[in-house]
Formats: sequence, C-alpha cells, structure tokens
Amino acid sequence: MKSGVQTDGTSALYRWTGCGGALGSLALFDGSQQTVVPSAFGFLMDYRLSSGWAVALFSTAGPAGMNLMWRRSPAGVEDLPARPFEYPLLLESVGSDGSFIYMSGRTRHLVDAKGVNHDIGLVHGRVYHSVKTWYVALGRSVFRIDP
Repeated sequence: MKSGVQTDGTSALYRWTGCGGALGSLALFDGSQQTVVPSAFGFLMDYRLSSGWAVALFSTAGPAGMNLMWRRSPAGVEDLPARPFEYPLLLESVGSDGSFIYMSGRTRHLVDAKGVNHDIGLVHGRVYHSVKTWYVALGRSVFRIDP
C-alpha cells in the first residue's frame, strides 16, 4: 500500500507497506520500475523529491537515536551525504541539483550537490531553490544563500 505520495511530474516517492516492504519503507517509482530503499537505514522519518532527486531522513534504532540522510540521483546513484546527527531533524527542501536543506534544532543546514554540509543560520524564514541557487524569504525581503 502506498501513502504520502510526492511527485515531481516524472517520479513518485512514497511510503511502501506490504508485499515484502517493511512498515515505513520508502519506495521510488521512476516511471518504469519501483525501487525500495533498504530498511536497514532505520525508521523513515521524512522524505522529499525534486527533479528526480530523492532525499530521505531515517532515524536509526539504539540508545543514541542517530539520524541519517539518504540521497538518490536521477541516474540511480545513492549516497549518505550528511553525517549522522543526534538531534531531531526536519528535511525542508530539495533542489533541482540534488542539494537539500534540513533543520536541526534551531539551525538550518545546506548540503550542497557535492555532499558538503554548510551551517547557514537560524531557521527563520522560508527557503526556495531556483537554478542551482538557494534563497530564504524573511518578511518582505529575499536573501541569496551563499554557503
């Protein structure tokens, strides 16, 4: 069964249960085949999809309660671009180049297309991505994010 479907017009990313999928597994349908993300990463917390790029946040079991970020490119290349975190996280947005922004506590972070993590400040405002550039709107002002 599928739930929480997100689409970018070409692919669909959703929670998958049943037919061999563990409760809370993540599946990506690229228009021709379904790929289920290994549940070994932990419990699926959050996920986003943009321009074929899929990013997901998993919380691992154990006393530390570490969080892992998983990313898959439109070509099917997978990586774990951000280091494990102990704090509660929220995956905020994914850019068309595979970069993404997440929040940890009261801090916002940008993981660029190469997988480098940048602390970009407090969580105020709303983030937007356009043509490989990130912006944050705060009140009636818009600021470009330069990591």
